[in-house]
Amino acid sequence: MMFGIAFVIGVGTAGADGVVAAMKGHVEGQVSFGPVSPIARPGIQNYRPRSTQLDILDGEGKIVARVTSNDDGRFELDLEPGTYIIRPEPGQGYAASRHITVKPNEITQIGINYDSGIR
Repeated sequence: MMFGIAFVIGVGTAGADGVVAAMKGHVEGQVSFGPVSPIARPGIQNYRPRSTQLDILDGEGKIVARVTSNDDGRFELDLEPGTYIIRPEPGQGYAASRHITVKPNEITQIGINYDSGIR
């Protein structure tokens, strides 16, 4: 007589209607400001971390989340899978909005730099 063992690994949870929900993705980022000096020197960082607010917009341009980078410029949040725009708050320097694609159960890393305008 043979016995079999089956292992089932779920990638989501089933709701009341039986549909399996996708797992969220994780976004990690770093915000910086630079250059901080008009002269770049080897081995010396010419930027600094920046604490700022970032708006997360969906494909329709609606804000779906807000996150603030810490004093080290780092931020992280969980989002549903999809395509988003990260819009840095205006202020000293300029930082362009960035498009990201969040995939289920994956980490998306992004860097955002505020250009100081120093040349």
